[in-house]
Amino acid sequence: MNCLRLLIACALLTFLGPQQGAAEDTSEKEIRVGFGILLDNAEPIAGKTICKVGQTCRLFEQKSPKLIIDLEVIAQASSWTSEMWIDCERDCSLANGRSRMKLQSQRELDLFSGEETGIFTLLVSKPRKTMGKILLIYPDP
Repeated sequence: MNCLRLLIACALLTFLGPQQGAAEDTSEKEIRVGFGILLDNAEPIAGKTICKVGQTCRLFEQKSPKLIIDLEVIAQASSWTSEMWIDCERDCSLANGRSRMKLQSQRELDLFSGEETGIFTLLVSKPRKTMGKILLIYPDP
């Protein structure tokens, strides 16, 4: 069932995402960001938005249950760097155990239930419950 949901979301992202091979002009400092959200026991969500480089943009907002996903894209010489913030009705976190994470080349992020508090040590591995995935599509600079 999860494979089918992932396949549907990828198909939607391909359809809604930026055109491959189309040159994006970064001089205007705006890029089109496609996203997919796969939450457990929910229908896949896909969409696109235009984000200004260097400013926070809202990818997704849902009131009930509360889920807000914000993204800031920063242009670098040969790639994009971005930072993502999530806010859930119940505590949730990204791979680093926090609700905020810097992304380098990640285009697929797991969404976890709960948020780490205190000092987070990579040497200690605690199992966390996965709530879903967030998929991103944006053009190379």
